[in-house]
Amino acid sequence: MELQSEPVRFTSSPPISSVIHGSRATESGPMIRIALRVVTSMAIARMRQASSSSAPVSSRTVR
Repeated sequence: MELQSEPVRFTSSPPISSVIHGSRATESGPMIRIALRVVTSMAIARMRQASSSSAPVSSRTVR
């Protein structure tokens, strides 16, 4: 029961901060890893859109 309550506790807080606090969270909860992937993909998409609309140099950095 304790193992089940651990990932839920981490999910309640931001996924990025939980991963920074300890990679143990990533091992105990795969959902956090998925959430992190979604957040990163969203951030990349946002950066891509911003670079394509204003700064082409930014796209080079993203790549």
